[in-house]
Amino acid sequence: PQEREVVMDATAAIVIAVNADGTLEYDGETATEAEISRKVATLVEVDPGRTFLVRPNDDVTMQEAVDVFQLARESGAYAVSFATEREDGP
Repeated sequence: PQEREVVMDATAAIVIAVNADGTLEYDGETATEAEISRKVATLVEVDPGRTFLVRPNDDVTMQEAVDVFQLARESGAYAVSFATEREDGP
């Protein structure tokens, strides 16, 4: 088996942003649902405990946020939660 270094740092959470216009971002980069699903699945293979934060921006419905949360869960992530405030201010 190969040794893999895994960063166990709470600040290493991957943010999945849900924008009011329906676009999504994975760790700051625009991505489709399929791309996010693939990236989450790939990452949890290497780091099963990685934390993912779903960050709905203003004017995003609860259902849209929950759909993205479920997408991450169905892609293999179990440490998924919601972020309610932006890191760069209120």
